[in-house]
Amino acid sequence: MTIIRSNSISGINSITAQASSLAFYDSTGSSLSLDTGNVSAGVITATTVTVTGDLTVEGTTTTLDTVVTEVDKLEVSANNSTVGVAITQSGSGDILRLYDGATQAVTVKDGGSVGIGTDNPTGKVQITGSSGSRVLTVNAPTLGPYITFETNGTPFADIGSEAGTVGSGTNDLLVLNARSARSLAFRTNSSERLRITSSGNVGIGTDNPQAVLHAYHPTSNTIINVESGDAGAVLNLIDPSQRSSIEQNGTTLKISSDTGAEFASSDIRLQVDGGTVMRAESTGNVKIDNGNLVFSTSGTGIDFSATADSSGTASSEILDDYERGFFTPKISFGGSDAGVTYTANNGAYTKVGRLVTCYGIITLTSNGTSTGNAAIFNLPFASNADALSGTATEGGGHNIYQSACTGTIYGPMGLGVIQNNTFAYYYGATTTGGNMSNMTESNLSNTYDCRFILWYYT
Repeated sequence: MTIIRSNSISGINSITAQASSLAFYDSTGSSLSLDTGNVSAGVITATTVTVTGDLTVEGTTTTLDTVVTEVDKLEVSANNSTVGVAITQSGSGDILRLYDGATQAVTVKDGGSVGIGTDNPTGKVQITGSSGSRVLTVNAPTLGPYITFETNGTPFADIGSEAGTVGSGTNDLLVLNARSARSLAFRTNSSERLRITSSGNVGIGTDNPQAVLHAYHPTSNTIINVESGDAGAVLNLIDPSQRSSIEQNGTTLKISSDTGAEFASSDIRLQVDGGTVMRAESTGNVKIDNGNLVFSTSGTGIDFSATADSSGTASSEILDDYERGFFTPKISFGGSDAGVTYTANNGAYTKVGRLVTCYGIITLTSNGTSTGNAAIFNLPFASNADALSGTATEGGGHNIYQSACTGTIYGPMGLGVIQNNTFAYYYGATTTGGNMSNMTESNLSNTYDCRFILWYYT
């Protein structure tokens, strides 16, 4: 081969041509060898190109259609305003594979999905690590890092440090931030469980909380459990001036107004339909503002067992009944009121516990046709079967006014209520000694008139 002024080519000391190759040498002995190739019109074609030194390509575009293997270092240094490295995949194969030894470490699939630790990412980015390993770290040197979520270029949520998300605050405080007037929702098993609205209301089981905390369940009656592993569970209610509480302690439930006893005249009020119906005052008094104290179970009532007992034998200290009303007293003789007529026969009663007090007026226009022992009947309650042992008379009373009586009677007539019945016999003193006997039709005339009072037990 003839070498024509080889030293006129910058950096080339000699050019050697052999039967099937061409070699370029510099002063250090580094060379560029072209095997089975030629140079024609600025294009070098060769089966093999061997560069024993550095290779500098200063053209606008360098196209490689080859497999690069056993490379100690592949470095691209760019200084332009477009792109440093562009890889174009026109086929359906992977765009990029990076290996750690024989292990495929990073994969960019056709379509742009990126897999780190996997060669088959199922999303745009998938990171797969070994069991229990850290797979992702987000770090920032000053303000804490955060990640922003966007829809069509509009940010709607962030997750990251407080300092990074809002630009101030704590670097190591994790913040979930829904931007603008958006809510923050938490879901499990594809169903929403909790929502925080843009105004700060928290809804559990509802996506439209109407209070600071709003809990809802469509079927369960148990909505909230307040549980403590200690001796008591306390729910505190606090306003700017006072603390009250509801406490469960063992078998005791306490409702406390002014739990710390910091103020005088505190009370607990029960309100219905916007109005107070009952209150427990700081004095210990319990007041019913509007309504009655109603006992729904017979035999229950107000217990006075805390008061001092009498010298007798107490059988009960429960006041279990109170009633007042009206009744129509009637006169009978021998158990019959045939033909008896009245101008007036009215009565009123009051029942306190078992004790019945009756007051009435009876004015006859005829004492009828019956004969026998005289009695007032149709009392409002039957007397007790045996309120007092040893007698059939379980209560009594007397006339406080009487007129049109006949026969010999000393003083007002008395009344005796017969056990287990609703009538009282008339008794009168027929002697100066005061001995009493039953009154009959012969002692009550057709115009008999009286006012009476009597008491008995049910």
